[in-house]
Amino acid sequence: MAKDLIRLVILCTLAVSCIYAQQDRGTIVGTVYDPTGAVVPGVKVTITQVTTNLTQETTTNADGQYRVPNLPIGDYRVAFEAQGFKTAVREGIRLSIQDILRVDGNLEVGSTSETLTVTAEASLLKTDTPEVGTLLGTKQVIDMPLGFSGGRYAENFAFKLAPGVGGNNWESHINGAPSFSKEVVLDGASATIYISGHMGESSPSMEALEEFKVQTSGMSAEFTRTAGGVFNFVMKSGTNQYHGSGMYQWHNESFDANTFANNYYGYNRRRDRRDNWALSLGGPVSIPKIINGKDRWFFYTAYEKYNESFAGGGSPIRTVPQADWLAGNFGNYLTGEKIGTDPLGRDVFRGAIYDPTTTRLVDNKVVRDMFPSNIIPSSRISSVSQNLTKILGQYYKPELPTLLNNSRFPVSNQAGFNQTQFSTKSDFQINSNQRLSGSFVWVDRPRNLLDQGGVWNFDDPNGGPLSRARLQYVSSHYVRLAHDWTITPTMLNHVVAAYGRQINPSTSKHVGESGAAALGIKGIVQDMNYPEINGLTGDRVGFPTLGYQANDIGAGTAYQFIDTFSWMKGNHSLKFGFDYRWNGLNWRNNSGPGQFTFSSDVTGLPGFNQTGHGFASMLLGQVTSASVNIDTPTGSQYPMYSWFVQDDWKVRRNLTVNIGLRWDFQPQGTEKYDRLHSFNTTLMDPKYGILGAVEFAGSGEGRNGKRTFYPNDLNTTWGPRFGFAYQLPESWKMTVRGGYGIFYGTRIPNGWSGVPWGNKSGFTATNT
Repeated sequence: MAKDLIRLVILCTLAVSCIYAQQDRGTIVGTVYDPTGAVVPGVKVTITQVTTNLTQETTTNADGQYRVPNLPIGDYRVAFEAQGFKTAVREGIRLSIQDILRVDGNLEVGSTSETLTVTAEASLLKTDTPEVGTLLGTKQVIDMPLGFSGGRYAENFAFKLAPGVGGNNWESHINGAPSFSKEVVLDGASATIYISGHMGESSPSMEALEEFKVQTSGMSAEFTRTAGGVFNFVMKSGTNQYHGSGMYQWHNESFDANTFANNYYGYNRRRDRRDNWALSLGGPVSIPKIINGKDRWFFYTAYEKYNESFAGGGSPIRTVPQADWLAGNFGNYLTGEKIGTDPLGRDVFRGAIYDPTTTRLVDNKVVRDMFPSNIIPSSRISSVSQNLTKILGQYYKPELPTLLNNSRFPVSNQAGFNQTQFSTKSDFQINSNQRLSGSFVWVDRPRNLLDQGGVWNFDDPNGGPLSRARLQYVSSHYVRLAHDWTITPTMLNHVVAAYGRQINPSTSKHVGESGAAALGIKGIVQDMNYPEINGLTGDRVGFPTLGYQANDIGAGTAYQFIDTFSWMKGNHSLKFGFDYRWNGLNWRNNSGPGQFTFSSDVTGLPGFNQTGHGFASMLLGQVTSASVNIDTPTGSQYPMYSWFVQDDWKVRRNLTVNIGLRWDFQPQGTEKYDRLHSFNTTLMDPKYGILGAVEFAGSGEGRNGKRTFYPNDLNTTWGPRFGFAYQLPESWKMTVRGGYGIFYGTRIPNGWSGVPWGNKSGFTATNT
C-alpha cells in the first residue's frame, strides 16, 4: 500500500511536468555494434557504480542506442549482453558532473557465458554535447596548492584555472558578464539564497566536495538565472569501503620577520595567527545487528574549522586630534598665509577659526571675528563636547607628535574571524528502480569587520568605545532531497526539493553600551551604542567618523522544487522539466542613538573655504544636521516558474544536435505584509484634488486592492537554444562544437525585446 501511494504521488508530480535534469549528475550514452559494424537492438546494458555496486539496467533501441541519465558521478563498469554474443564489459569509466559520456559496445560472436573485458578510460573527447567547461576533481582540489588565509574555498581555483573566469568568491565574472550574474548549483539545486550567484559565505568544506565544474558556454535549456555561466558543485558520497581524510594547517607570527615600517617606528611584530583543520569520513551506514548498508545505504560527513586572529597596525595613516585641539587650542592650525580680506578690510589667514556668535552683515556680506590666538575659550566648549574630548584623550592619543598621520589603524579588514563548516550526505537504494539521496550543509562564520574605518585603540580588542568595528555573524544552511525513478528502461524521472536559509546580522561592537548617556546627550536612545559623529574635517586636517550606527539583520530563505522527465525515443533523447523557486528576504534595522554632522562653515568665514574646522564647530556644540534611523522592516518575496524541453538528437554516429526551448515566468516581487507603495501620476490626491498621489499595495482602506503596481505579463522570457557536436575523423581526435540561443521577453511595456543569449553563443574545437 505504501509503495502504491508513493508511486501515485510521483505520477501526479509527472502530470504537472516538473525541473532540472541532471545538474549535479551525468549521463552515459552509447551504441552497440556487431563485428560487421551493424547496430544491435535489444542488447541488455548493465551500468554499475563500482564503489557501491548500485546498478541500473536498460536495453538498446531499434537503432542500437542506449542512454542512462541522472547517474551519480563516480567510477563505473558497463556490461553488454545479447543472445549469440560474448558478454562485453567496459571498465575504468569515470563519470563527472554534467558529463554526457559515450561508452559504445563492440560485441563478438560467442556465448553470453564468455566475457570480453576491456579496461580503459572513456575518451576525453566529448562528442555528444556543445558544452564548454573546466572540471576540477577532488584530488586536484585537495592536492593543488591553496593558501588558507580567510578559509579554503574550492571556487578560488576557477579564477586561476578556468578560461574566461575572473574575480574572486565575492565578485566573479564569466566571459565578461557582470558580477552576481552566474548561477551556482550545489548537489543539483541552486545555491542562491538572496545574493544571486554567490556562495562564498555558505560553501561546504573542501573535504566534502567530490567535483567542481565551471560551465562557461553551451549549456542545455535546463539551466537558467545566468548571464554567463555556472559554477557546479557536487558533494562526496559514501561507498562500500570506509574512507576519509584529515588535515591541519597552522601559521603564527613567530615565523614572520618584522616589517620595515614597524622596525622604523619601533613597533613589535603584528599578531598573525591562523589555524585550519578538517576531518571527513564516509562509507556504508552500519549499526551492528540492526543495519547493514553495504550495497544499499551510504553516508559521507565532513567538518572543517578555521580560526583567525590578526591584530596590529601598519604605518601611521590616520589622524586624531592632539591634546591642544581637545582643549580648543587651534594655534598650530593657523598659518601666516594670507588668503584675502574681509568686508572690514581685515586680513584673512588660512586656518583661522571664527566665532559664530559674532556673525553680522557689513555691506550685505557676512562678517565674523576670529577667536583670539585661534583658541576657543574653555567656557565656550559644550558639556557634551567635553565628555567626547575626555574619551578621545583617554583612548585615542596620537602616537606621533605630528598634526597629520599621527595614529595607526589595523592593517587587516578583519580583527577576528572564525568559520565552522559541517556537511553530511546520504544515498539510499530503495530498490532496483528507485534511489534517494539527501544532503545537509551548515556554515557558521562570525567575524569582526573594520571595513567602516574610524579610529582604533590597540589596547582594546574592539578598538575603544568610538570605533566603527562591527560584528557580521553569517549563518547558513542548505538541505537537498532527490528521488530517481526508472519507470522503464527508456523513461526516468528525477525530482529535487531544496531549501536554503541564511542569517546575516551586522551589528556595532558597542551595541548595549550607554554611549548617549556617557556623552550626556538627552532625548535619544541611551543604551544602544555611541552616536555617529562625522564632519570633523577642514582644510588640510580631517578626522575619521566616530561611532557606528549599524544594528540590522537580514534573513534570506530559498525554496526550490525540480522535476525532470527523461525519455529516449529512437535516436532522440528528450527531457521535459519544470523549475519552481521562491526567494524571500526579511530585513530589519533597529534604530540607534542617531547621527550628528558638523561643518567647517560654522567656524569659518563665508567665501573662504580654507578657514574654520568641523572639530571646532563640534567643540562649540554647533550641530549642522542630525538624524535618527527609522526602522522599516521589509519582507520581500520573489517566486519564479520555469519550463523547458531539451532534445539531444543523434543525427549520425559522429553528429549530435542539441535543441532546447525554455520559458521563464518571474512575477514581480511582493512584500509580505503589503508595505509597498509607489507614486501614481494618474491617481487623484484626495486632499488637494489634483492628479498625482502615493499608491499603497494590498487590500483595505486607502489601498489599491492589488499586491503589485504593474501587470505581471511583463515578466516573461522564453526562447530556443541550439547546439551541435561534430566529431571529425577519428585520426584527427577533434570535435567541433557550436551553439546559439535567443530569448524574447515582454519586460518592455507594450512591446517585445529580443537579444542574443549572451554567453551561450559561439564555436569551439576541442582535441585530445
